[in-house]
Amino acid sequence: MRRENPKILNDFLNFLLLIQNYSKETIKSYNSDLLIFLKFIIKYLGLKIKISDINIFILASIKRSDIIAFMVYLNYERDNCFRSRQRKMASLKSFYKWIFNNYPSITKYKENPMINIPAIKPTERLPKFLSLEKVKRISNIFNISNSRNAIRDNAIITLFLNCGLRLSELSGINICNINLNKRTINVIGKRNKERVVYLNKKTIISIKNYLDTKEIIDYKGPLFTYGQNKRLSIYSIEKICHNAFKLADLSDYGYTAHSLRHTAAVNIYRHTKDILILRDFLGHESVKSSEVYIHVDNDAVRNAVNSNPLNNYIPGNVEIEKKAA
Repeated sequence: MRRENPKILNDFLNFLLLIQNYSKETIKSYNSDLLIFLKFIIKYLGLKIKISDINIFILASIKRSDIIAFMVYLNYERDNCFRSRQRKMASLKSFYKWIFNNYPSITKYKENPMINIPAIKPTERLPKFLSLEKVKRISNIFNISNSRNAIRDNAIITLFLNCGLRLSELSGINICNINLNKRTINVIGKRNKERVVYLNKKTIISIKNYLDTKEIIDYKGPLFTYGQNKRLSIYSIEKICHNAFKLADLSDYGYTAHSLRHTAAVNIYRHTKDILILRDFLGHESVKSSEVYIHVDNDAVRNAVNSNPLNNYIPGNVEIEKKAA
């Protein structure tokens, strides 16, 4: 929670954290999204107040037209992509649902401005992933000449590529979450849900190599650390991935740490062709979230294209072809 937040926003975020059991990273996203909305409202309505002064009466007076204006602002002034706009509107919808449920005496004669707001139509993009050749280039990219923590950094890349972890999941791993005998790691995913991630031989070797270099002070402490056993932040892990792409001459492709998760997902689907296995591998709640990977590597379409009779047709001399006809 931020000091600049109005009390009503902090009350809502506490509800998400304590009652809905949302993760701290999700809470941060809600906080960021709703602050953007509150700052917009102050400017749009010409209110001479600080953001911390916003209260239930101001929020209850917001009209549907104000929400539409906010959507226009996100699209044309902030140039947000549809996913970013979609997320902000989902945050706002949850916020207003909570307001109308918890302040009935104030909202009794008001209309929830989020009702009948048109949905933002997605323009689905295929996930960006690395080819096998690029995976080979980035694996074990770190050494003593380019990293002070080469074994640790290589282990991070290996876990992303083989386990398909989210950034927050990898950052949150504690040593006690790892069971090398069972070949598993327990991670905390979205909405604070715990799930079991299975380790292959390469990942186990990478983790063992890293643990051999690490002075373990507390088995309940973080796996990936820096300095005096401090946990690596999401930002630090992103920076490690960025450096790996740079060292492998892959900076121009626009890859991120999440691209490594996509790469693991594509490889799992290629070898199993089972969407339910992929869903469990990625920790998705719904199969719909996993279906995008079907389009990334659709062998049926590829085979259909290759079986096209024109595939093997090589045009020769036009005049000869005419005479033959």
